[in-house]
Amino acid sequence: MTNRNVQHEFAVVSNPEFLKEGAAVHDCERPDRIIIGTRQRRAEQLLREVFAPFNRNRDKIMVMDVRSAELTKYVANCWHQNQLHE
Repeated sequence: MTNRNVQHEFAVVSNPEFLKEGAAVHDCERPDRIIIGTRQRRAEQLLREVFAPFNRNRDKIMVMDVRSAELTKYVANCWHQNQLHE
């Protein structure tokens, strides 16, 4: 591949979804929480702009590192499964 001396800015972000079966549209429009996993301030700012329409009534955004964001999704899934079996 030829080196073109072109640099592209990018960021690694984890943004797990918390959609319930049968309620995905509702959950997308009115999320309980919005997780942003990144250490890059610019990426956080961009995602805050993207989610601003869904974050009007109260601050639902939680910012953490990528690994913690991924673990948050797994914990939420486990908790939900546990609630179904009680």
